[in-house]
Amino acid sequence: MLRLTRHCLIASLIALGGTSAHAQSFADHPQARIDNYYVKGSTAAEIFASITRNAPGMIHSGRPAHAYASYQFHWQLRSRGNWCEAEVRLDLSVMFPQHVDTASLSNHAWNWWNKYSLALEMHEAGHLQIAEETYPELVAALENGPCETANARAEVVLAELDRRQDLYDQMTNHGAVTARAFDF
Repeated sequence: MLRLTRHCLIASLIALGGTSAHAQSFADHPQARIDNYYVKGSTAAEIFASITRNAPGMIHSGRPAHAYASYQFHWQLRSRGNWCEAEVRLDLSVMFPQHVDTASLSNHAWNWWNKYSLALEMHEAGHLQIAEETYPELVAALENGPCETANARAEVVLAELDRRQDLYDQMTNHGAVTARAFDF
């Protein structure tokens, strides 16, 4: 069984203010595949415009998402009498901007790029964490009863996962709260 990919969006806004941030990074999710799209520019405004122009595909509130995380659960079931045995795999990926020439950036643009990239990374890593936390819940749901009803049990868990992902985006304003933790 394959669960369709759920894309998690982040804000395409630069937010101002705030003082500190504590969150995860992609290093906390070494199994995640990181795909890049390329951006350029020598000022913060040029880089931001390049990100907005080149961000691939995902739209949120009429704006392109600057990065996004996605996940897929795959499972196979084997009947063990009245119980089901499940083999479950979780594939994680992130689409993320990469500057083509950071060596050419001024100190101000370099600092902005580092802060903005970190804010994007922290937000998307949060989405990956939520998916990973759901993994044992999904396995338990699949294995807690006969195989004939396992997919229905899994859909309940995955609907809750979608709700948690949406709540995370609401609570973080699709990453803008994370971005505000940096002094842009």
